[in-house]
Amino acid sequence: MNEREISNKVMGVLTSRKYGFHQRGNGKNAPKRNTREYEFFLRCIEEKLRKQKPVEFFINFTGLKNYNACKYYNPDESEKRAFSFLLNMAKQIEKIYPQGVVINIISNDARAMFANGAKEENCRIYYTGLEKMIKENESFSKHFRLFHLKDIWQKEGEDFFSLLSQTVAEVEKNIENDPDFQELLLRAKRSAKPNTPDHELKQAVVKFKATLATEKELRIWDKHFPHAIMLSYRINPAWGLPFLLPWATGEGEVTQPWHGWYDKNTNKVMTVWRQEKQKELQKWMFRI
Repeated sequence: MNEREISNKVMGVLTSRKYGFHQRGNGKNAPKRNTREYEFFLRCIEEKLRKQKPVEFFINFTGLKNYNACKYYNPDESEKRAFSFLLNMAKQIEKIYPQGVVINIISNDARAMFANGAKEENCRIYYTGLEKMIKENESFSKHFRLFHLKDIWQKEGEDFFSLLSQTVAEVEKNIENDPDFQELLLRAKRSAKPNTPDHELKQAVVKFKATLATEKELRIWDKHFPHAIMLSYRINPAWGLPFLLPWATGEGEVTQPWHGWYDKNTNKVMTVWRQEKQKELQKWMFRI
């Protein structure tokens, strides 16, 4: 097979629900052949093929576990299941292209500390847990590379932090007119301590959006992971890059592994809300 034929076969994996992807609905569907997005992914793959290097991806994880979902900061079965979904994709591509796959996982510690006031120690616990999980699994170690977002920011130097400060001020002026504002407030509330004041939630949203805008402006993902394909657990990341949506754990489960925990009774990774609904349903059934 030539490079284009191999790349199209790889894209067959990356657009297949069978192998852990779910591009559908909500304005995000699997990229179709001959579209600009599809061609972008093909170019990324073909660049690696020409150099006989692994096909490369990157995905942003959180900086720490959502304490409202789990009363601890270590990654658990939900992160392990997310890794397993990514690993399945990597193994399918290896059958097509023996040079294999590398998936760069970025722990967003700097964003969590800057926007949400997360403690550095708690971010360190989560990162160390991910690192241990990867090291203890030979297949994970082969395919995954783990990074601190704070290290990536630091490599950008003063230009990054100067622009970030300016961008916070700019975002704050217009945040209440932002069409995503209310949705981002809900997300901030889900991760914040109970009874966090509204003005603190608003400031968290402002800082969060400013970090994404600064990263986009300085093209840090192109710079640090050239010709790598972006994966995202969110429908609409703000980095301005084409992306693919893998399942985090499984259909009908949490969309981000750090917002849930593994429920042995249902064999699913569940959010706090879904767990409570499950308990209510069980009580109702037993009354019958």
